[in-house]
This record gives sequence, C-alpha cells and structure tokens, in this order.
Amino acid sequence: HTICPMSNINEHNIDRFMRRPEVERITSLKGTQMWREEQAGRFPKRYNLTKRTVGWLESEVNDWMVSRKKSTGDAPNLNRGNVE
Repeated sequence: HTICPMSNINEHNIDRFMRRPEVERITSLKGTQMWREEQAGRFPKRYNLTKRTVGWLESEVNDWMVSRKKSTGDAPNLNRGNVE
C-alpha cells in the first residue's frame, strides 16, 4: 500500500474533497456556523484547493458527524412532553 503523506489516503481508499453546498447539506450547518465551529476547533479545517476555492475532506467530515452522535447519544425525543 502506498500512503499519501497528506492524510490516511492510500491507493485503494481515496478520500475526496467536498465543496460547501455538499457539506452544508450533509451536516445541516450553514457557512457561518461551519466557520465558527472550525475557528473553535470543533469542526474540520477547510483546505484551500485554489486561490478562491475551499473544500473539506469527506473522511474528516464523516468523523465529525460520528463524533456528534457519540457526544449527544440518541436523538432527543422531541415529543416527550406529549407522551401519555
């Protein structure tokens, strides 16, 4: 296996960059929220792809999503107060 020094990418498991609209869609965060969380160290850092283009590694965003599930547990029951 040849490993790329940039991350855990190898020739059989190629990571990819995701642009902002896709990251917003899968995380339910908007640009400002992502930026604030990123600055606080709670969201993956963006990579400069070109002078005016940024992207996030899919694996890092997926890891963040898994960490959110672990830190919050099961989704809260929003109807808890209405249960008879």
